[in-house]
Amino acid sequence: MNRICLFRVLASLAVTGLCGVAHPQAPGQPGGPPGVPRRGPVEPPPPQRFADISGPAGVFVHVVNGPHGVSMLDADGDPSGPRRGPSGSQRGGRLDIFVANWFSPNWLFLNQGNNTFIERGTEAGIAEAIKGTHSGAFFDMEGDGDYDLLMGNPSDETTLGFADESIDTLWRNDGKGHFEDVTKSSGFGRRSEITRGVVAADFDGDGDVDLYTTNPVAKGFLRETTRIEGTRNLHFNDGQGHFTAADPGFPYLGFVQGVTAGDVDGDGDVDLVEARWPVPTTLYLNDGKARFTDAGKERGLAHDASRDNGATLADIDTDGDLDLVVLGPQLRIYRNDGKGAFADATRQACPQGADTKGFTAAFGDVDNDGDLDMYLASRGLYLNGGKGVFALDEHSGTTIAEATGKSINDPRGAVFGDIDGDGDLDLFVTFKHGENHLFRNDGPQGHWLEVALTNSRGVAGAFGAKVWVYEAGRLGEAGHLIGFQEARSATGYCCQDPPVLHFGLGARTTCDLRVKFLEGPVIERKGVQGDALTRVDARAD
Repeated sequence: MNRICLFRVLASLAVTGLCGVAHPQAPGQPGGPPGVPRRGPVEPPPPQRFADISGPAGVFVHVVNGPHGVSMLDADGDPSGPRRGPSGSQRGGRLDIFVANWFSPNWLFLNQGNNTFIERGTEAGIAEAIKGTHSGAFFDMEGDGDYDLLMGNPSDETTLGFADESIDTLWRNDGKGHFEDVTKSSGFGRRSEITRGVVAADFDGDGDVDLYTTNPVAKGFLRETTRIEGTRNLHFNDGQGHFTAADPGFPYLGFVQGVTAGDVDGDGDVDLVEARWPVPTTLYLNDGKARFTDAGKERGLAHDASRDNGATLADIDTDGDLDLVVLGPQLRIYRNDGKGAFADATRQACPQGADTKGFTAAFGDVDNDGDLDMYLASRGLYLNGGKGVFALDEHSGTTIAEATGKSINDPRGAVFGDIDGDGDLDLFVTFKHGENHLFRNDGPQGHWLEVALTNSRGVAGAFGAKVWVYEAGRLGEAGHLIGFQEARSATGYCCQDPPVLHFGLGARTTCDLRVKFLEGPVIERKGVQGDALTRVDARAD
């Protein structure tokens, strides 16, 4: 066969599609071979819910061996300005971001109201350049309506070499985001410890905020089991911002990473959960007088040696109690029976993420459909199907490789918060050996409600207060509960969610609200307007 004939044969084959060059047409169409279906256009992937705005926002800062915990709150008390929700309702102050850094100064990113931030840690007085900060708990120390700061600064002679300079510190906010060191004058004192997580809560139920610090030892970075009795790492507040150290009633047994607090057994006081290694993560039950008993094993928590990093309390199945999620060498999801007994439901609740390793599990209703979704800082976003069963959202845009093409580099902290005031939850993630990432939520949304709390002592945030949101006209009916949250200061690994609580309402535009403050008052409201901030002040209601 000469070259011309060969060329004609190949051309004929191409036209008929036998060489895969021409695309077959659907049966019945001109030129389409019978019985061969036509391929439709390739469907584009669904749009990503979140957009990475880290660079334009001014938070994309690279530090090696740096960021650990993150807190999100209005630190400088700025006015809300023109920020309005979809219904036109006025919103609260802008959310700022505090990042605790290990080998570099801490960052305080002040929200400018236009999706941008300015770093002002040094100007605010809380940079703490050499103290190796891991955590921060913002709380209203003396009931003046602004958020003061407890910093967890680990003393670790093994890796830092400046143990005398590394002490937990306490800072008073002047209401405008400038902080004064009151570590000594408050009675908190110079405490050289290997602190990781810290928590602020009203442990004795008297209406003011007490403090709890982890790892009350100063012997370097302890990885082995060590029993120390008589630790004085619980600090009682007299209501004026003066603290007295006390023994919490249980010994120090092993290294603690993250700590959180909440009423897990429903008896009206605040309990503690510590994520630890090598000893098991455990639960300490409060007797109502701030004396704690180790009840982790008897209440169903795994009792094997581990290296857990973060613990989070959240009502994942909307039944009105606090479930527990622990992250470390693996994910563990415990369902609460309402009385503080836990059952391991990891494989049923999150089969795709059961083997995930990491530090923080963050919770928030990212689509405002009425249930809490979960972000695992080492894996991505998991959407809640409504009964506490989570499925990985493969197009969320919140995994670093997905968003930037880069690999994950030791993510530590993660918090949800509405940084742009549009009624949905955005996401901030810290990386110990990488850059911070801020993800703006651009996905479709339901209606929402924000609740700002002040207790009977004038304490902003009212940590320990419980909030139930019901369908309108169904106040108190368990079958019509939309969401339940408890105000808190610590979550995951060294993190803090915004003190203003965020609830998704789905298609509902109004709801009923019930708030029970830890020191006693119960406030109920009916027909609360959605897409708005609702303030509940126990002094005024």
